[in-house]
Amino acid sequence: MAIKYIEIEGFRSIRNERWTMNDVVLLIGKNGSGKSNILDALDYFYKNMIFEQEDDSIFDRNNRFNNEVRIQIVYDMKRVGRIVNANLQDSNAVYNGFYRKIRAMSEDNKVVLELRKRKNKPVVWNADYNIRQILNAVFPLYFVDARQIQLTDWENLWGLIGDFTKLENSNTDNVKSDLWEYFLTQNDELGSKIKNLKKALEDKKIALKDMSAKEFARTITAIALDGTDFQYNQKSLDGYSDGTNAYNYTTVLIEILCLIHRTKLKEPVIILDEPELSLHHTMIDQLMNRIIESSDQLQYMISTHSARAVKNLLEQGEAIYDIYHISYVKEYSHIQHVNGFQQDDRREQIVITDSHANSFFAKMVVSVEGESEQEVLQNKYLRCLFPTLTEIDIVKGMSNQVVNNIISPVKRNYNVPWMSIVDMDKVLTKKENENSFVFRTIHSQQKKEAYLYGKERMERLGLHKRIRAMAEKCRFSYQYPFFSCEDSNYAIMKKLIRQYYWKYQTIVLNTTIEGSREK
Repeated sequence: MAIKYIEIEGFRSIRNERWTMNDVVLLIGKNGSGKSNILDALDYFYKNMIFEQEDDSIFDRNNRFNNEVRIQIVYDMKRVGRIVNANLQDSNAVYNGFYRKIRAMSEDNKVVLELRKRKNKPVVWNADYNIRQILNAVFPLYFVDARQIQLTDWENLWGLIGDFTKLENSNTDNVKSDLWEYFLTQNDELGSKIKNLKKALEDKKIALKDMSAKEFARTITAIALDGTDFQYNQKSLDGYSDGTNAYNYTTVLIEILCLIHRTKLKEPVIILDEPELSLHHTMIDQLMNRIIESSDQLQYMISTHSARAVKNLLEQGEAIYDIYHISYVKEYSHIQHVNGFQQDDRREQIVITDSHANSFFAKMVVSVEGESEQEVLQNKYLRCLFPTLTEIDIVKGMSNQVVNNIISPVKRNYNVPWMSIVDMDKVLTKKENENSFVFRTIHSQQKKEAYLYGKERMERLGLHKRIRAMAEKCRFSYQYPFFSCEDSNYAIMKKLIRQYYWKYQTIVLNTTIEGSREK
């Protein structure tokens, strides 16, 4: 894991947010919630590590008096430190000076790097240029926006390939010398042409700038692989769909960065902005599986609107990911950590579907008991009368505690308005052969009522106890032969039940929703 923490203050819609990083971090939320601002903040941070790049759009647009941006990243130096210490055991190592600098700047296995930028002022860092240069080299950032990938031209991948195959400077010089010696000693057509070309340039006093080790490695690799233009299945990339090319580009990038990680002192970080665009759901599955498999070598931050991507992560038993729900409240972006599934939630991991994961992206979620409630609330004529229903996700969850645990914003901790609808018989059941009732709790948070205090304790716990006492001790009168009940105490008890459950965003109906006339 390359980055441990990120803190952003005053960057566009981000007032002041701090969050921990895992091997895979997923940012979810509605359009306009601020996900792109988070990614842009990291991109701005990295672009200014070596060279200053002006951007007047980074400041808080809601508060013109807030003229400062602060971005802080805490880097995890554990793996890098282990490699450095091992390499320093060799006193003849070429990069000992570099290794000693890395060890000197690390404190408690971490490095804190902070950027501050004020309007009309230069960027100020808490570390000098040399430290920033090292961090930029050891923890490189790669930003992939699915909307801006050159889907039929992967030229930029050659820069990474050159970085991977690059040799030490002395070895590069040796290879260059061997190649030139080959040309000088050959009397064939190629050797003759190269010697004549060299003489012609020298006669005109024209010289070529020496290639860097990276440029030379890229050229030699292209010769060894016999080409520079990428193809898929021996066909040109422009013969394939955007989805196929985007998927292949992203997975090839991952493979190259994994090779770099394994052979060099680098902890790459990849930002993927909506990688699911143009992808069939099977390709989303394959891409997420590759991301998860490579997360021990690369660190990912992914902005997505794909329920399929969320589902793939939530199905993982290991704690390799964090999901953050971004919401836009009172002109600012707020970040909430979504609770994943624990060891006791094995059934939730198995049962979760795309429709359940869609709840994390909904404008509002309404949980109902069964198909009949879904049918009523999704009726096209009712939606004409009440257009708000078109903006609500209706999920069948109240009759299944496992599903309810998956979609509940309280249980999962994401910021989406939520309501449930249940029939009275879900919470109130008559005892067999007895004139008394059993009052049931259906929300996990009701167990915490004993720990409430003040007015909230009186309203919830007091109301709960009163309903339970009425259900157990009251003896109601009935009208025979159908046992209908118009007892005033029974009516009061049902009213109290509706009041009590409304505090848990739950509407309790006297009958099924099809026959309900309640307001």
